[in-house]
Amino acid sequence: MLISQTGRHDMKYKLSLAAIAVLSLSACNNSNETQSPQETTFNSLVNITEINAGENCASGGIRVDSGVDSNANNTLDADELIEPRFYCNDGSRTVNGDAEIYGQSLVSVLSVTKDDNDCPAGGQKVIAAIDSNDDGVIQTEEIVDTFTMCNQGDYVSDELMINAITSSSSVAPPNSTVLLRATISNLAASDRLYWVGTNGDVLAPTNSNEPNEITVTVGENAGIEEYKLYLYREGGQDDGLIQSKTISITVGENAQATQSVFLDNSQVLLPKGYTVQPVTGDFIGTAIYGDSVVSPSARINSIPTQDDIDLVGFVSERPSLGSGNNSIDILSYLMGGLSSSLSGNVSVTQFSQNVLPNGDISASYNINYALPSVKTTTLLNEIMQQIGVNKVGGVADALVASNNEIDNQNFQFNIVLSYDDVLDSIVLTTTLVEKSLYEQYETLIVSTTSENVLAPVDAELKLQNDSYKAIEQVTSKADFLFVIDNSGSMSGEQNMISQLTQSFSNYVGSTGMDFKVGTITTDRDTLRGVGFTDDLAQIELDLKPGTNGSANERGIYFAEQALTPVTGTVALDGYPRANSTMSVIIMSDEESHYSGSPAFDPLDNLFVDNNFRVYSIVEPRDIDRSQYDDLSNATLGLVLNIQEMSEYDGFMEKIAQNAGASSAGYSLSIVDSEAIISSSIAVKVNGVDVTRDATNGWQYYPQTNSIVFTGTAIPAVNADIVFAYQYFK
Repeated sequence: MLISQTGRHDMKYKLSLAAIAVLSLSACNNSNETQSPQETTFNSLVNITEINAGENCASGGIRVDSGVDSNANNTLDADELIEPRFYCNDGSRTVNGDAEIYGQSLVSVLSVTKDDNDCPAGGQKVIAAIDSNDDGVIQTEEIVDTFTMCNQGDYVSDELMINAITSSSSVAPPNSTVLLRATISNLAASDRLYWVGTNGDVLAPTNSNEPNEITVTVGENAGIEEYKLYLYREGGQDDGLIQSKTISITVGENAQATQSVFLDNSQVLLPKGYTVQPVTGDFIGTAIYGDSVVSPSARINSIPTQDDIDLVGFVSERPSLGSGNNSIDILSYLMGGLSSSLSGNVSVTQFSQNVLPNGDISASYNINYALPSVKTTTLLNEIMQQIGVNKVGGVADALVASNNEIDNQNFQFNIVLSYDDVLDSIVLTTTLVEKSLYEQYETLIVSTTSENVLAPVDAELKLQNDSYKAIEQVTSKADFLFVIDNSGSMSGEQNMISQLTQSFSNYVGSTGMDFKVGTITTDRDTLRGVGFTDDLAQIELDLKPGTNGSANERGIYFAEQALTPVTGTVALDGYPRANSTMSVIIMSDEESHYSGSPAFDPLDNLFVDNNFRVYSIVEPRDIDRSQYDDLSNATLGLVLNIQEMSEYDGFMEKIAQNAGASSAGYSLSIVDSEAIISSSIAVKVNGVDVTRDATNGWQYYPQTNSIVFTGTAIPAVNADIVFAYQYFK
């Protein structure tokens, strides 16, 4: 779900429709043995409920109940409630005959960490507003009320916990060494750690002063080796086994080395190019720092972090804490709260989103500061403390900026979120980089946050080698159907259409791809101009249909009519062509209206049945009541914020790459792309390693489960190609 955020705000409907009753949850470890933390704090609880018209509000609104959980049962009992607060919608309007609320009440609940000036033991801050401009976000001038509910009592957390175990490599050649390192919160000198090897033998620490680290030598036989860490507390009522955690290493050759981060329920296999920074506290995971690709002489305007590193991020696992029941809603909730909590005059705008084949949600954000600006590490620390900790009011180690960091104003934040509803577990993998440096780190960022690098903690990782004889890489064939909103509301978006046209020319017209483009509008299925064409001048004319069309925008309906086999206008024009892909790009600043019967189902339709990938360029405020993004997610397309014109080039580049990968790529033999660890893929041509590079190398496309060579790296005919990679069972 796209969100456009400036200042303090939250997404429309998200809190009220979810009826989030409790936003406080004590930490838990899903390990073999755990010991509950000792807390003398009584948590504050906030219940948010949508109310109908007539229930204290003439036009409906939101009721907020709050109180302190004095009996520690995680429920607001009657004797704990303070007087409820009501935030009422301020009227109604009529759109296309359907009544809609205008000036809707919005409520955002933020976590207040412990040691806050207002709440020493932590708590929750409630921000309420009336959405006067109907954009679905809370602007500063729209805020009508704020109040803070503080936890009561002294917060004393002496929880002994294994935060994560990392390995220097998840795949190790026979007889090689691997460094294992555990991050542990509140480890006392008297506590005991025992590492146990794959044969059940207790292993001596490599360095007696660092019992949380051990170097192991794997065996000579290919397979899986497991190592286990036991954590004991000596003395007192907590004496005995506190926790144990297992980490596995695959012994074998060929696949790209990946660094493992073992959490409670999942393992994240990071691509080569990161240094792990341990983080303790109320945090299951680790910080990550990307190896620098920027030379010191080019750093005048860059933001070097620790040891001159520009790319930072974190991996964490945490409960959902009532933030939603699916990946998309949880991401929307977390990022809405994050934007409201960041210090300074800052805007957070989601410009792209897509659902991965395994169901994870991947998204990209622009984070822009007015003065004062901020350091990369400082910003990442705020993000990590707000969305990465495993309890409301939780605190993790502070990430401290290095002395040579400089302030900046513009950043790109990438995130992939995985949600397990059975375990109520979220895994976040994130990266943050100064915006102007993104392209230099793009390959590493994409392979971290736009693909599957996650496996169950107990998954059995397998090695696979696929061998091919190179064939002539024929020109990719790709057909595109553009659906352009031609209603009067698009009068202000003509510059955006011009930018879309230019971006298409830049990244499709210049690829050498055999492409054809057809264009229709949101009020009819008639192909514009001469029909499908590769004439860029004609395409530019077709993509500007004017603004005299119907105000009843039915982009999905007319795309469906046009693409109907045999009788549709696309089929009558001879498209899609044999052995060609079909991509549908819908551009509209209004919500989708569908006039067909039965009602449109984003999961069961012509687009899904025919593997037509749908891309949506839409207005964020319409997402909640529109199906454009739902259809894009269902077909593994992308969603772009129509307002973010600076991102059109990158968006169109991804569309072109996805279209070309289907017809020009080499498919991996493990057909289940959800099980492939993309960060482990290694490619050799005639025995020589080929680097992953969008210009002169290779790229992996999880949507088509294929690898495409680019530029000077395209193999000669009959060359020997080997793809080595890991997958899990």
